[in-house]
Amino acid sequence: MPTTSATTLKKLRELSQSQVALALFLVVIVNVVFAIVNPLGKYPPEKLPTEHSWIWWASQDFLGQKETPAVVILGSSLLMNPLQEQDATFLDRETDAVLDHHSMYLESLLNKRFYTTAETGTRNANSARQSISCFNFAVPGSLMSDNYMVLRTMLNGDRKPKVVVLGLALRDFIDNQVTCAAATPSFKYLARYTDVSDLIDLAMPNIWQRGEYWLNRRVYLVGKKLDMQAALSQAASQLQQETTATGSPMHDGLLDCRLNAFDMSCYVPGVKSEVERHVWMTKPNLVHTFQDNSAEYRRRYRSTNKTLFECQKSFLERFCELATASNIRVVMVNMPVTTEHAKLMPAGSYSDYIKCLKAVSARFQAPLVDLNNCGKFTIADFADTCHMQGSGGKKLLDVIAAELSEDASIARSLGVPRPTSKLAEFGRTIY
Repeated sequence: MPTTSATTLKKLRELSQSQVALALFLVVIVNVVFAIVNPLGKYPPEKLPTEHSWIWWASQDFLGQKETPAVVILGSSLLMNPLQEQDATFLDRETDAVLDHHSMYLESLLNKRFYTTAETGTRNANSARQSISCFNFAVPGSLMSDNYMVLRTMLNGDRKPKVVVLGLALRDFIDNQVTCAAATPSFKYLARYTDVSDLIDLAMPNIWQRGEYWLNRRVYLVGKKLDMQAALSQAASQLQQETTATGSPMHDGLLDCRLNAFDMSCYVPGVKSEVERHVWMTKPNLVHTFQDNSAEYRRRYRSTNKTLFECQKSFLERFCELATASNIRVVMVNMPVTTEHAKLMPAGSYSDYIKCLKAVSARFQAPLVDLNNCGKFTIADFADTCHMQGSGGKKLLDVIAAELSEDASIARSLGVPRPTSKLAEFGRTIY
């Protein structure tokens, strides 16, 4: 009996191993065949399911613009927050951070400076139907590499702006809570719009950071999982239209949304995002109680993070190279922070950062507006050690408007006449 049992177990193991081998063989064959035939085709990236993240909302709103904004603002929450708060005050109404991406205050400043006759305060006769549109593409947590991905994927072709205002801070270059450039939500989402094979060594410097990328590239059913979900969703929608009396697809109560056309096609079952409309609302004339966020930035500034710094420096250079090739004017803005925040920075890192900005500015003839330690911002303009509130946003945009309007080459890029007089509160503040 023992001999018989051992023989049986051996045969079962051999059978099991052969079945596993057969299954693996079939998976390989199916993967090869699917990769050649590509039965799912290629769905538009904006139609693929995704979590409703900050970058998703901004991207879909930008893609849905009837006309390409002349000016696009890029950066992190250091730009997004104060611009949202200033707009709420300027418009005297609540604004929604996930829906309201136009910087209405900056638009008003630029249109006043370019199209208003200073002596009379009236619009120029030849500007009745002209205006400068400004889109706020700043996204919380953005690194310089994320700004590059926005430029590479969104701001091109028919959607190419004339001017990009690039808000930067040291955190965007050395954040110790980021493992690599490709790990951010913005990079992962925007990678679906472009082939990032040329960025692998830069964005994923370590071999273990490339596992998901290579899996998606080599295994068809893994790389196409979102396409399969989109195909099933489309099939279910068509079936519903055929079987319901009205023929109208369900909208899950989203009919009031300005981005409704994207909602259902991009919905991920079981995923609940906190970045939804009517959640991140900003009231007019909001005044914050100062919050000390030093503990968070001690973690972010834990070390000089030379590896990430060199990576982000390269992305800044690539950003300016791409913008120059696309005939897009770039204005870099060094964002202001409090002295308390500056004390948290690793020794020598800020000077290396400023040196980098100045070198890139000179190389690509991109104006650098240095607003840190310029004396225009006080502690009352800040909600915490680095994020400004509405009053700071107003000062910031006043300076940006002055810079854009006083630069003759930018005026030519925008296709507008240079103003004959200075209308902004502050003049140019080139370093």
